Amino acid sequence: MIHRILIIGAPTIDLIGKKKIVGGPGLYGGLAASFLGCKPYVLGPVGSEELTPILVYRKLGIKYTGPIISGCSFLFKHRYIKEERESSVICKSPSLSFSDFARLRDLNIDIIMINPVYCEISPELVKWIYIQNSTSLLLVDLQGTTRCYGKLWTEFFNSFRSFYHLSTDDLKKIPQLKGVLSYTSGPHEGLVFIDGKKTFELPRPTMLLKDPTGAGDVFFTIFACLYKKNYDLILSLLKSSKLTPLLLSKIKKLVREASKEIP
Repeated sequence: MIHRILIIGAPTIDLIGKKKIVGGPGLYGGLAASFLGCKPYVLGPVGSEELTPILVYRKLGIKYTGPIISGCSFLFKHRYIKEERESSVICKSPSLSFSDFARLRDLNIDIIMINPVYCEISPELVKWIYIQNSTSLLLVDLQGTTRCYGKLWTEFFNSFRSFYHLSTDDLKKIPQLKGVLSYTSGPHEGLVFIDGKKTFELPRPTMLLKDPTGAGDVFFTIFACLYKKNYDLILSLLKSSKLTPLLLSKIKKLVREASKEIP
């Protein structure tokens, strides 16, 4: 059975040094999903002033489902200082709406990953997705929610019990959440918590990349596909940790080649 994964998060253009590269959770996660035998779909706003992300996604076999909204696409500037990443938003797309999900009814999605980059999905819309998709495997990457949901974001997510991912790039303090939380730390060991209690450690990556942008997206998507294929929880997380640097290296090459057409 081929599992279909919907990644909810905006396509982006990332400025890394002097390079301009198409990115976003749907791109890195979508390619990882393809390597694992899952079929990826992406829902996230793209601005009509910059449609390059859509062209790159389609070129790499990732189905973009919309919407195209008047204005700019997400533009990020990333800077790495001693293995730590600093990111800033230069341009921001409008948010998603309930109507943007209407076109997805016939896709038979069985994995949903909520992975916003910066405020493009509201708490109300997240809650609606939980209610409407009770039979799907539902996961939340918290990178874009910690930036925009305010001080009460942990209280909001504790009204659900799900699978979560967070990295030290996004938050230094580990939140207490219901469900499973994988907390990764770039070149160092990661941690896994179940219902707020530390359960086990993820090993240090076997190889390090100069630009690890997208590592969290790849890790969490690998986990989603493996776990949906009835892998054990701990085994899925450990395999994801091991496979991430290997797949990320391959994905980086594909993305660089596909992004060469960006002016």
